[in-house]
Amino acid sequence: MKKKNIEKSYYSMHDTTIYGLLTAKFQHQLIEIKASEKKGKIIFYSGEDPIYNKMGRVIREVLTQKPKVDGFIYLHLQQFCYAGEIDLSLIKKILKLKYEIHFCKEDLSFNNLSDLRKNLDNLIIFNNSIKKTSKKI
Repeated sequence: MKKKNIEKSYYSMHDTTIYGLLTAKFQHQLIEIKASEKKGKIIFYSGEDPIYNKMGRVIREVLTQKPKVDGFIYLHLQQFCYAGEIDLSLIKKILKLKYEIHFCKEDLSFNNLSDLRKNLDNLIIFNNSIKKTSKKI
């Protein structure tokens, strides 16, 4: 009997603040590559804009809809730092709902809460660097 090759499905989350550096099309291509690495495809798209979305309202709204996807792919971890530091509670919420989270730039993936715990030291370092950078600006 032949095994079925089950493809995963993902929600793509662009960063609208960097369209001047990376167009939506290029961001989509990068996120699509990550989806392919994870044996999946993008089936939904959305954008994150920190000016209007400091508290992750877009993803929180998406989560209330309980999309039938395996996870979310972000361009970079910075998208969880709009309020000045990593929103770990939001990451935990996504993982508790049994969704994966992947970040293209950092080549970082959390498939579950255990992955998050394993990477907590790295996230703390990243968080501290975000705080130092935002103070300089």
